[in-house]
Amino acid sequence: MIAFDAASGGNVANGASPVAFNHTITGSNTLLLVGVEHSAGASAVAVTYNGVAMTELVTNTNQSQKGRLFGLLNPTAGTNSVSVSWAGGLQYVRVCAASYTGVLQRGLPDASNSNDSA
Repeated sequence: MIAFDAASGGNVANGASPVAFNHTITGSNTLLLVGVEHSAGASAVAVTYNGVAMTELVTNTNQSQKGRLFGLLNPTAGTNSVSVSWAGGLQYVRVCAASYTGVLQRGLPDASNSNDSA
C-alpha cells in the first residue's frame, strides 16, 4: 500500500540558482517527487537528491510560467539535500518535495496526465 512519508520545500526570488533544502526519507520501496514552478526563461532545469539526478516526468507551460515534476525511485534513506539548478534568468522559483513508501520500484512513471485550462 502506498503511504505518504514526508514533505519539504524551498523557494527563491530574483533567480539565484540553485535552490537547496533538506528532505528526510524513511521506510522502504520509496519514491521522491519534486515539483518545480518557475517563471518563463529557464532553458534547462536539473534536480538532484543526495547528488543523484532525478528524472523529469512532466512539463506544463503557459505564457508566464512553467511547472515541472521530477521523480526518483528508491532514493537514499535519511536526511539529504534536494538541489534545483537552472540555466537562464528567472524571476522566481518555488520547489516542493514529497516522498512516499510502498511504491512499485520499476516503471517510473507508469502513467501520466496533465491539463492546462489557462
